[in-house]
Amino acid sequence: MTAALTLHVAGERYAIPVDRIGAVFRPGALTRLPRTAPEILGLANQRGRTLAIVHLARRFDAAAPPPPPGALAVTVEAASSPYAVIVDLVGDVVDLAAQDAITPPAGDNGRRGAPAVALFRRDGEVLALLDVERLFEPAGPP
Repeated sequence: MTAALTLHVAGERYAIPVDRIGAVFRPGALTRLPRTAPEILGLANQRGRTLAIVHLARRFDAAAPPPPPGALAVTVEAASSPYAVIVDLVGDVVDLAAQDAITPPAGDNGRRGAPAVALFRRDGEVLALLDVERLFEPAGPP
């Protein structure tokens, strides 16, 4: 069983394993980075660490509007380097059991090109457990 934090992004629910979550915070001033992907909003200092701030909705859809003022960020402890994702809403911690995983349609690795470790049916919705190590691989077709 995997404990995961649910996140709401552009009207859909995703999840990240709790053991990969550092903190939930509101990022302050961001330092912009030239020549980066549009989903990289900049760098922020979070408790003495410099984190890349990623607009998760824009990662999944290049036409996503900018995040609203005061948006929440969730620190993700990836093996390569920690980063933070901007989300619309932080949900609950849920337990995801392997026997509740569903098989995605052929050629589908999640939703909107989101790299998913697994998909689960929860509360009448499909919940994609994000692969935090593959989040920045080029997205496939929508």
